[in-house]
Amino acid sequence: MEDRFAPLLRDHPELDALHVYPRRRLRRPWNWWRIPGFIHQLRKPRYDLVLDLQGNLKSGVLARLSGAKRRVGLDAPLSREGNRLFVRERVAPPAGHRIDAFRALVDAACGPGPWVPATLAGHGRPHGAIVLHPSTSRFGAFKRWPAARFAALGDRLAERTGAPLLITAGPGERVQAEAVAAALRGPAEVIEPVDLPALVDLLGGARLVVAGDTGPAHIAAVLGVATVSLFGPKDPSVLGPVGPRVRAVTAGVRCSPCALRDCPDPVCMTALPVDLVEQNAMELLRLDG
Repeated sequence: MEDRFAPLLRDHPELDALHVYPRRRLRRPWNWWRIPGFIHQLRKPRYDLVLDLQGNLKSGVLARLSGAKRRVGLDAPLSREGNRLFVRERVAPPAGHRIDAFRALVDAACGPGPWVPATLAGHGRPHGAIVLHPSTSRFGAFKRWPAARFAALGDRLAERTGAPLLITAGPGERVQAEAVAAALRGPAEVIEPVDLPALVDLLGGARLVVAGDTGPAHIAAVLGVATVSLFGPKDPSVLGPVGPRVRAVTAGVRCSPCALRDCPDPVCMTALPVDLVEQNAMELLRLDG
């Protein structure tokens, strides 16, 4: 797993080992001397089988460097960047959610078997707050819902539920979180978790999480927290969070979903009404009793 995400699975009780790919260090040529040591650690267990779920050049190369003779990956269109050159067996992905493609790959490689919900190790205590996560990565900035809409939603939910509001921010995202806090009529606390385990603990204790098309929405969904995710350019039926208490909300504009990587007028997000998001949030809360 890449170093920036590795804390999510470090010390996970269902994993025997976690190989951390030092992406940040290897971006700098003077750290390339570390590559042989990483390859040695990857090959040391003498793996029999590698499942390549990512389907790009990097994952294909790592699969090959593992030394495993049996390397199974997805076929086009989820195989790209020459990945097929490094994978010996390819599985045709079914139409539908990306999770369905991953399941098809595992079933093809290991035989059909039962599926159980994914888990993340979290140790947070329930705090009962409504958590708003208004930002996305800078790369996906056009997927953000306007701060004023987040604030209007937060005020409504706080008034209707009596729950406190927390606004979370990832690294470099505090500006977006504070913009929402400034637009609120009522109080809210802006929190920038120190690391991914802290974010998991915070989300795991929430009564409700509302977030855009971004990682925290997927984390909250896996944790079983009531989650409303806001989608615009991307298709939630393919890439949306998966869990027992999840709603993906879209504006339903004709140009969405799309394959754009940027958009000067992301109407798919600006047209998403507060009423619709509020309705889905309250329905989820009512289902919880």
